Amino acid sequence: MNKFAKLLLAALLFVSSAAHAGYTEEVMEALSGPWYDADGKYGFQIDASDMTVAGTKVIEIKDPLVSDVCTESTWVFDLDGADSLKCAVDRVGETYLFSMAGFATYQNTEKIAYPDSIGGIYIGMARWQAEKILGKPDTETDVTIELVAEKSKQPVPTIGSPQVVGYNDKLLVIGYCYNRVYSITIEKGSPLTLDQTGLGPETPVKDIATAYNVLPENPRYEVNKKTGAILPITEDEYIFIGRLTEKENGRKTVKEILRLTKWPG
Repeated sequence: MNKFAKLLLAALLFVSSAAHAGYTEEVMEALSGPWYDADGKYGFQIDASDMTVAGTKVIEIKDPLVSDVCTESTWVFDLDGADSLKCAVDRVGETYLFSMAGFATYQNTEKIAYPDSIGGIYIGMARWQAEKILGKPDTETDVTIELVAEKSKQPVPTIGSPQVVGYNDKLLVIGYCYNRVYSITIEKGSPLTLDQTGLGPETPVKDIATAYNVLPENPRYEVNKKTGAILPITEDEYIFIGRLTEKENGRKTVKEILRLTKWPG
């Protein structure tokens, strides 16, 4: 588990204001440094030494919320008095993503390294970058990702405006959150494949496992004869290959798919 993920899990156990103060300092330390937009253009600095984001003082980071996709918290800034803003932190490989209010998402490396892509699309890519390659999608569907409040244990809607979009001619579906890609799915018959290996939904599980050196002893490796297989290709990303059952207008359809997606956190 990476350093920041440990901090987030530890934060869920904190109940006192003193503990929250320590959490604020540790999060700031983990995120300290330059931040860039999706194009790799410098945007601002997070500085743990003076507890600032783009020169603005951070008073506290509190109320962490977690889901399968991200962690959101309330950041309290000193803007002529305390002013709160919901922010989200995620990780893709060695790159952290930082989203302010759910729409402006930055990264702490100029480029995001990725183990593979589909049709030139990779996990962590900005939505506008994907649409520059693919064009506008044929379908767009809002999806629900609920985070869990630490104290009340009640679900809280994410600020990330998650959507699933589809490209009918490519049999391609992309999941977005905070305007960044978090999953890429192709259906059997798609002209697209995994870019580095050329493998797709028709490929036997053992061949994909061999291509990405996924060993059976990996604790995250799973094979279910009825649904499919989870193949962890890195610490942060995995391939699911198998069957997807969908229900629409009372009818069930089963599709053979391959999905490149990220692990939680």
